[in-house]
Amino acid sequence: MTAGKNRAKDDLEATIDAHKMTITELTKAIEELQGQIEEAKVQMRAGEDREMANSEYQVVVADQRYRAVVRRSSTCPHGFL
Repeated sequence: MTAGKNRAKDDLEATIDAHKMTITELTKAIEELQGQIEEAKVQMRAGEDREMANSEYQVVVADQRYRAVVRRSSTCPHGFL
């Protein structure tokens, strides 16, 4: 091989190595981002669960308040509270 071909070969090998490093770095970044996405999904589900629990709680509280009013009105004469 000539010196020019050796230099070209070395340049191409350096480029290949640089691309391999880039692939490795990007693969790690993708894995990290996928982990973050999964964590975000877990957090979203937890938020939805909290919202559902809060809605159920609000229904129970409203029902208890209604029952308290009904009880008071049934024990007060002439419906006076």
